[in-house]
Amino acid sequence: MGETESMGGMKNLMIHSGIFELYLHAGRGNGLSEVLSRLGSLHRFDLIEVANARLCAKILIRKNRMPAGDVVELFWVCCLLSKKFWNDTAQKNAEEIQGENSLLLDRVNVLERQMLAGLDYSVGRPLREIEREIHAEASIDKRYRQAVKECLHGRGWVRRLQEVEGS
Repeated sequence: MGETESMGGMKNLMIHSGIFELYLHAGRGNGLSEVLSRLGSLHRFDLIEVANARLCAKILIRKNRMPAGDVVELFWVCCLLSKKFWNDTAQKNAEEIQGENSLLLDRVNVLERQMLAGLDYSVGRPLREIEREIHAEASIDKRYRQAVKECLHGRGWVRRLQEVEGS
């Protein structure tokens, strides 16, 4: 797997983990399948922005300061705040939401202000903390894949899975 594919895969894992954490915390609205169907809008952000957003979301949840709202919308705004911190050339909110059918400018602005206040305006997480978060996610993914493989192998499903994938 190339470096770009690896980074894309890691970003995808970070997005899913962040969304699941938010969903478990405040996912009373939409069903999980509907939430997962809307994750495409988050892939526009870089890995460092997604990892930083996940850390910000964890802080807001831990402090019980996460605004109420749709989990994809909340994570998207965390990513936007992170993009503004890590990418000094980030666009204005009106430009950022163009093409995002489910996002309204007024709502993004309100959530952005609430999250900034909830984070005490400390959006940028230290690079070392981001690296630890990415490493932890990779470690969890590796252990999960190994556990699934062992479970499938114990039941003879690995051979069948390889046969299906090979055909």
